[in-house]
Amino acid sequence: MANRVNESLPHSLFAIRTAIAWHFNEPVNARLIHPCFHVMEDFANHAKAISVQVLDDRVVALVGSRKVLVIDDEHYTRKVIRTLLMTIGVRNIQEATNGYAGLDAVRTFTPDIVLCDWSMPELDGPGFVRAVRSPDTFPHPDVPIIMLTAHGERSFVIAAARLGINEYLLKPVSSQALQSRIVSVLAHPRPMVRRGDYYGPEPRKLSSYKPENDPGHSTLVLV
Repeated sequence: MANRVNESLPHSLFAIRTAIAWHFNEPVNARLIHPCFHVMEDFANHAKAISVQVLDDRVVALVGSRKVLVIDDEHYTRKVIRTLLMTIGVRNIQEATNGYAGLDAVRTFTPDIVLCDWSMPELDGPGFVRAVRSPDTFPHPDVPIIMLTAHGERSFVIAAARLGINEYLLKPVSSQALQSRIVSVLAHPRPMVRRGDYYGPEPRKLSSYKPENDPGHSTLVLV
């Protein structure tokens, strides 16, 4: 609703400005209509600010009480991700330095979302996901997993999706992209399914996973 309001505001302002100009038989940018138009512009900016605040409040309400586990072997990367999470309203954050530590943290911390790096020593991201997505042996196989990686190639996207991740994000990640994926996972959870050796969220088109530097993946479909 807020987006539709925001998109319609410029058109509404133009219509008002044009109507006033027509009434006074003046050009659209005539001096006579500027005061009125500025008032409408102020109203538009205020309305946009309100809609953004409403969106932020909804996001905070959705993510504020959630627990997030960050698994990455790089100390600096973990701190950056922690800062980004706090920026979007997440307060309960725990860190792990590799897949084995991540498995222990999932058991004890029981996070609502896991952000996991691909390349790590001892147990890497794919190994971690395989261990988690084992409902016969792991206690929390349904925890949502977002893969954070510098690998944007199609082969990595396909491999990650077939492991059972929920979302895929390229490093360096922005707070907006991170917020978008977290909100998607929490607000629109996909049902978990078991098909042969696969256990994870209901498969979908790979166009839903959007590494920016590999547009060629968009026509593929998970099976």
